[in-house]
Amino acid sequence: MSRAEQLLTRGGFPAPAEVLGEAGALAAGPLAPVLAEALIGAARRETTGWWRAMAEFVEGLAGQRSLLALTGAIDELLAEPIAVREHGARLHDVLLGDLDDAVAARPLVASGRLEGAVRLALGDAVSPFAALAALTGFSPDVPEEFAERLPRLLGAAVDRWAGEPAIADPLRAALDRLRHDEAAGVDATFELGCVELRAALRATDGTAALDALAAARARFATVEAAEHARHDALAHGAACEAVLAFAARDRARLAEAADQLTGALDQRDAWSRGTHHSAWSRARRAAESSWRRLLALLLAAAERLTETVWMNVWEALGAVLDAYTRVRALPPLPGEREAPGLAAVVEPAVESGILRSRGLLDALRRAAAEASAADHPPIPARAAHALLDRVDAPIPEPREPREPREVAPPRAARSQIAHPVLDPLLEQLLGELAESPMFTGEVRETFGLLLEQTLRFLLSRADLSTRALGAPRRADYRRRLRDGEPRPHERELQQDFQQWLATGQLAGRVGTETADLAMGRADLVADFGSLRYATEVKRELRDASREAIEARHLRQAAEYGIGNAPFGQLLVLDLTPHPHGAPRVDESVWLARHRPPGAELERMVVVGIVAGNRRTPHELSARC
Repeated sequence: MSRAEQLLTRGGFPAPAEVLGEAGALAAGPLAPVLAEALIGAARRETTGWWRAMAEFVEGLAGQRSLLALTGAIDELLAEPIAVREHGARLHDVLLGDLDDAVAARPLVASGRLEGAVRLALGDAVSPFAALAALTGFSPDVPEEFAERLPRLLGAAVDRWAGEPAIADPLRAALDRLRHDEAAGVDATFELGCVELRAALRATDGTAALDALAAARARFATVEAAEHARHDALAHGAACEAVLAFAARDRARLAEAADQLTGALDQRDAWSRGTHHSAWSRARRAAESSWRRLLALLLAAAERLTETVWMNVWEALGAVLDAYTRVRALPPLPGEREAPGLAAVVEPAVESGILRSRGLLDALRRAAAEASAADHPPIPARAAHALLDRVDAPIPEPREPREPREVAPPRAARSQIAHPVLDPLLEQLLGELAESPMFTGEVRETFGLLLEQTLRFLLSRADLSTRALGAPRRADYRRRLRDGEPRPHERELQQDFQQWLATGQLAGRVGTETADLAMGRADLVADFGSLRYATEVKRELRDASREAIEARHLRQAAEYGIGNAPFGQLLVLDLTPHPHGAPRVDESVWLARHRPPGAELERMVVVGIVAGNRRTPHELSARC
């Protein structure tokens, strides 16, 4: 055993010079992932010889006969931009070299090689055409171990290139061929359902959108009937059914579909907790959270549209306008930026509901006029007038898209790429929150929505300049502080966060300085009827480490959950010096846990740090 093998076996990392001449052989053996990690570390440190050693390693992967070792090594390489930039093209050629022979001899390993090449193409590291040709050019008698992994790769490629027919059409044709394959047929049918769903999202009129939604629902029902453990198919089918039910103004059917969706997603999360999810496959899992938000909007709007009198006009209009205006921004598939097809279904259903009730129409007219006159209207005036203009338009009869009769009744019983910070962070936090037995159903939907909006706020405040925020430099609580200058207070962060939430999907649901909560006053409270979640806001002048933050503020933030769901948030304005730059957002957010003495239920608080006292990148450069 060589010295390099001895070091790797014992958990040590040899220097690049120690593996020159051996890297190729090690890449073909079980230590390939460990050596890949060592070489990545050497590349980051710019250690002499790393480039040659990495080149040998990439060439040696052609001899790898273990799927586990191959995918582990590829994961390490593709997670590091330096390796992809310097060796991605050669890695792509090595993975596709002699692929046909590999399919015949070792189909599982061949599928891993094809997956790696497709991942490089998905990330725009190489031209996609060679990988796509291999992906779509399989023979009819391909081994089932290879065939069963093709549908998900084809689906990921459709997610990425759905807007380019020259690429997407052959991918869809390949899926249709696999639909008749015994090993891959079920998965191929699911991916074809996603293709139909994407067509619904992109449709420009209600009839086409409804036809595609119904076709997608039928595909997902076929998959779920064939494999009852396919919770992803059940969830997608239930979501399609919910939109169809909303268009048909069938509230009971909508509620049943919502229950099915929530149950399916919760079950899948529970079954997959603690399992490995490849970074490249997170886009679709992250997009599924859009289904929860979409159904929350539709349920709230459907409830309000069935009321003959709106006792709380502002709250009711807020729910209706949310569904009317935000549905375009909730496409539940990766790679989509908006969903005009869903809008073509939901908007006419809302307009029809308003027109059918004189009381609702009069309330909308009054609320739109009052919103226009108010300095800080509780509903967006522009959205209210847009809806009013549509229902006042001279049309022969209310527009109401109808579900095609030929469709069977419901069964009773892919950014181009996921956001590199938001999606993994949200997935991680939701997974940790799911360890609580109370994080299910409506709690998961509502707190998950609040959490996503909070993460988006933190991301925006990490990037946006003072000018982009529309604030004078002296008013930006994130600004670099001079000696003797007064320090910003937490109320400035509190007001900024409250205004962010008030103009987003939680408009009308967030109050500040809420009294009589756990015998105290909470800074912000998001109200979802019987469910409410407090966000405590603090500032830190001395020590912003996780340990110090939790020691000083966690108990207070957790105490607000004493009479409701045991989940909350803590935002901290970090005014300590940052001479070397601020920490990344995903390094400044975590889930903290608190269990008072004698308590059985653990309370969970999402902690987010907003970096203040910041230098601009230019100021950091000037210090060097």
